[in-house]
Amino acid sequence: SPEHAAWDILVSLLILLTVITMPLSLGWEELNELFYDMNLAVDFIFMIDVIINFCTGIVGENDKIIMDAEYVRRNYLTGFFVTDFCSSVPLDLILRSAGIDSVNGTVTGTKQSLKMLKLLRVAELF
Repeated sequence: SPEHAAWDILVSLLILLTVITMPLSLGWEELNELFYDMNLAVDFIFMIDVIINFCTGIVGENDKIIMDAEYVRRNYLTGFFVTDFCSSVPLDLILRSAGIDSVNGTVTGTKQSLKMLKLLRVAELF
């Protein structure tokens, strides 16, 4: 449907935005603060995408669309679910709420590693 195609384009653009802004925000804490609201919005859109993927048919053999809900859910759970889930967790919000924001003005190594999980979503583009 046109709505689903538009949604896929939006998510793809947000993935590309993440690929551009993530290294910048990891390298410079000031940029991380600047991108905070945008990253939070992207995280919530990615969460919605996880839910949508549980309810969206998939293209099977011979380009036939499979709408069997149980098959679609199982396929998603054994496919991109873990990647999608990890990349949709609002890590900045969780870390900020826990008081783990920065140490001496620099991003901690653990925070960097956890945030890089978002880049796994790039695998879906290919």
